[in-house]
Parts: sequence; C-alpha cells; structure tokens
Amino acid sequence: MQSPAEELKNSIVDNQLLIDKLNADLARKTQEVHIIQEISSEINTTLDLDTILAKMLSSLDKTFDFKHSMVLLLNESGEKLNVAASHGYPEAGIGAEVKLGEGIIGVVAKRKKLMRMGNIGTQMAYLKSVKNQFAVLGKEMQENLKLPGLPNVQSQVAIPLLAENRLIGVLAVESDKSNLFDSRDELIITILANQAANAIEKAKAHTGLKHLNEHLEDLVILRTTEVVAQKEIIEEKNKSITDSIRYAKRIQDALLPSISYANENLKDHFILFKPKDIVSGDFYWVNAKHGKVFFTAIDCTGHGVPGAFVSIVAHGNLQRSLVIFGLKTPAEILDKVNEGVVEMFSKGEHGTDIKDGMDIALCAIDRENMKLEFSGANNPLYFIRNGILTETKGDKQPIGHYISRKNFTNHIFDLQKGDLVYIFSDGFADQFGGPKGKKFKYAQLKELLLAIHEKPMKEQKNILENSFEEWKGSQEQIDDICLIGVRI
Repeated sequence: MQSPAEELKNSIVDNQLLIDKLNADLARKTQEVHIIQEISSEINTTLDLDTILAKMLSSLDKTFDFKHSMVLLLNESGEKLNVAASHGYPEAGIGAEVKLGEGIIGVVAKRKKLMRMGNIGTQMAYLKSVKNQFAVLGKEMQENLKLPGLPNVQSQVAIPLLAENRLIGVLAVESDKSNLFDSRDELIITILANQAANAIEKAKAHTGLKHLNEHLEDLVILRTTEVVAQKEIIEEKNKSITDSIRYAKRIQDALLPSISYANENLKDHFILFKPKDIVSGDFYWVNAKHGKVFFTAIDCTGHGVPGAFVSIVAHGNLQRSLVIFGLKTPAEILDKVNEGVVEMFSKGEHGTDIKDGMDIALCAIDRENMKLEFSGANNPLYFIRNGILTETKGDKQPIGHYISRKNFTNHIFDLQKGDLVYIFSDGFADQFGGPKGKKFKYAQLKELLLAIHEKPMKEQKNILENSFEEWKGSQEQIDDICLIGVRI
C-alpha cells in the first residue's frame, strides 16, 4: 500500500503528463494557425496568377511534404477545367483539360465536394487490365486527357476551389504512398483552398484590368511597403507572441463573411461583433445555399487565443457540412459539425480527449417560401412579431464532447414581412456593470430588444452598442460579444 507521500508524488507526475499532452496539442494548434497564416500570406502578396499558383503548390510541398500537386481552373464556358499549374511532375501538362463530371477531378468540380482516396493501387491495376482487353480486341481505349500524374499513385485528394460557393477550380494532390492524407490535413487544406480561391479571383480581376491609374499604383506600392515593414518587424522581434496573435486575427478576420456578402444575403440586418481581445472565441458565419440563407452566432470555449483556435475548427466544419456534405437543415449541420469537432479534439487511445467545444444558434431563412429554420446548441432564438417576443430554446447540449448526446432539433416557423429574428452569444447578457456591478442578464436584453425593435436595424445596433458601453462603464469586458438581428 502506497504512503500518502507516494500517492501525492504519483498524482503530481500524472498531472504533469496531462499538462504536457495539453501543451503539445496547443502547440499543434498554434502550428496549424501559423501554417494557414504563412501560406495565406504567401498567396496574397501578389496579384499575378502564375505566382499565386506556384507559391501555393510549393508551399504545400514545403509545409506538408506534398510533392505532387496541380491546380486546374474553370474555363470561360464553365464546362471544362484546364491545368494552370503543377508541381513535382516531369511534364507540367499546362493546358490539359478535364470535363466536369469526368474522373475524380471532374466529379469534385461538378459536385463542389471534396474527395479523398487512400489506396487506389487496385483501381489503377483494374484500369490497366481494361486497357489490355481493349488491345486484345484490336481497339484502343480513348484517352483525351494528358494530365500530369504519378505512374504508381496510391493516395489522392481533390478539393474544390470555391469563392462564395462559385467554382473557381480544383486543387489536386497525390502521392505514391497509401493513406497519406488524414482528416486534419483535409480541414487545413480546405481552409487554404478557400483562401486560394479568393486570391485567384482577385488575380483574374487584376489581369483583366488594362489600365491602372496612378491612385491604384500608389495603393499597391503602399500595400507592398506595409507588407515589407510588417515582415521586418516580425523578424526583428523573432515572431513574438503579440505579433503572432495579430497575425492570427488577420486569419480570423478573413474567415468572416464580407460586409457586401452579408448585405446581399441577410438584407435588412445588423451584426454587433465585439471581441474581448485581439482575437475572438465568438464569430459569425453567413452562407447562401440550397435556396436558403444560413447564418449563425457561435460562442467557442473561452476567448482570446484559445477561443480563436476553436473558432477555426468550427468554421471549417460549418463550411464542410454545408458545402462539401451538402446538408440542408440547421439540425443536420449541427450534428455534422459536432461529429467533426469531436473527431478533431480526440487525442487517441493513449491520450485524453480535449473538452473544448462551442454553443451555437444556427438559422436558415427561405424567403421564397417564407420559412425560418432554427437549431441551437445551448443558445436560443428570439423572435419578435407584432410587439411580442417569443423565445425558442436550443437543445441543452454543446458542440463537442457530451455524455448524453442526442440529435439536434430542427424548429420550423412561418414568416411574415416585418418579423425580427435575433441570435447571440452570452457575452452581452453576462457583462458586469450598472450601478451595482451586476450582470446585464437576458431579461433586460429582452426588454431592450422589445423597446427598440421598430427602429431601423442600423439604429438598433447603435443603441445596443451604446447600452452595453454605458452598462459596462469602467469595468473590463468579460467576454466576446456577437449579436445578430435580421428583419424579414
């Protein structure tokens, strides 16, 4: 039997092992953020299309050791893809074409969904057998494509390049090793593919401009100077923690929907977004697909850097659920996001599961049929019609590890013109302040929304922001804030 001293010593050792494992996981997450930042920075420092593609593929080789890759871009007809850049092949294959729906690359382009194959040696052997049979019959198997390719390819992944759900092209990576690509690689490359698609769109627009005026030239020079200055600061400070956080914010900001995209799809709305720190554990997401506009307010575990790490995981799983898996209801999307988050935060059989997660309120508006769908992970929906506020609670479970897990509930409402929908994180209601230093609370938030709901959405946002600042006073903001209002 162990003495109390021995038990204490063993407990300390066990705790230190757990801390080491958590630190290792945090280091991995930090590395993933740096990977995204470095490659995104590489492809966004130029408007030349060839340079963007070359840097992207060489960065995949340098960072992930993916030796063989190519980018195919959609042509003007929208019916074919053409090889625009390749890396690691004896023959570049520039100009080779693939029709939408043909082969793995063509299918990925047509469906706008990622495909991954881990051991395709048997398929290649089958194809060779079919060719031999054609040869015996005195025929030749028609092969229109002269794509770059490995003779003994074993693993392949193809990711659609999408800019606001519009197909730009396909990124294809292959290897002579079996099962080279895993889900973590898939998530990071998917985020980078989205960044690359936006960079490619900008490069195409730039290429189409024949005359640049002096003002635009000054802006380009200024931007180049800023990038060079930032690079020198990073090198001088040896990538200090503060600079790393600031770069992480740039990445996080890039994941948020643009103002123009939100205005186009949410119409009459406001988004009140106030991070507590430089980077945020709260964020919002908007995506139009399947005849609906999906929007969500997400509250990830913690705030600052830890919350920001989790928000990147959340964003990638939301995009995959809607764009890659093609799910159509908020509840289905939350179930798939939960599956991806649990998988991402699983440490394996000899480790400890990470308990990070998030609370979400996810809505989908179908304006053609005047329907609203809602599903929530802990967070509710406020709905105002004719001066009456109705609260629909989310399911009492988070996204992430949870013992009594069940499928999320999909609530459906009929809409009328003038209805108002509000979703939010808990940062506003939990803020301490006022004359007695107490929480703002949800009851007071409901009263405030009812008092201002008839005002224009922009004015509502200003009132909410001023009310928050007045309540907070000199006290510190305790959490990130995300509050979205939409008028039908």
